Amino acid sequence: MGEPFYNYENVRIAVGILKDKEGLNYGSKKINISTAGIANKIPEAAREIGTYLALSLHAPTDNIREMIMPINKKFKIKDLIKQCKYYSSVIKEKITLEYVMLRGINDSTECAHQLVKLMAQFPCKVNLIEFNPWPGVQYLPTERIEMEKFGKIIQNAGYVATIRRSRGQDILGACGQLKTCLLYT
Repeated sequence: MGEPFYNYENVRIAVGILKDKEGLNYGSKKINISTAGIANKIPEAAREIGTYLALSLHAPTDNIREMIMPINKKFKIKDLIKQCKYYSSVIKEKITLEYVMLRGINDSTECAHQLVKLMAQFPCKVNLIEFNPWPGVQYLPTERIEMEKFGKIIQNAGYVATIRRSRGQDILGACGQLKTCLLYT
């Protein structure tokens, strides 16, 4: 849990160990770094780390993204798109956009079409993620049928859109819920 680009130097060293022949000898294509979008570190990561990149986007517009991801106040979508273009031009691979579906927030048909416009700007695919609620949270998960409709809009535009199945909800251990465990311990 945490933002790897806020701990960039240690992540760079760790990936170096993973890739080193005297370490675990992993290839770059066996490693995926996930970021909330620390735009100014993305070019450095392209040059120095060179792994797959996953961007936790979760919204197609700055207004929606700022509501659910305060980091967007500092790193706007326009800046992220610019850096993702650079990253994909260096790495020569698609970037994975992570997109947690929140009922009535970022799951409309309009949001799907806006996301397609963003995806047209650099090589990428999207991973649609079921939201895992916890006690007291203000958001609700998007219904599965609505997630499928959202994904179909993206697929019909020619892009890869997958829906990630959620596991661990019964123990508050699913994606996004681990912080909850810290709150209740």
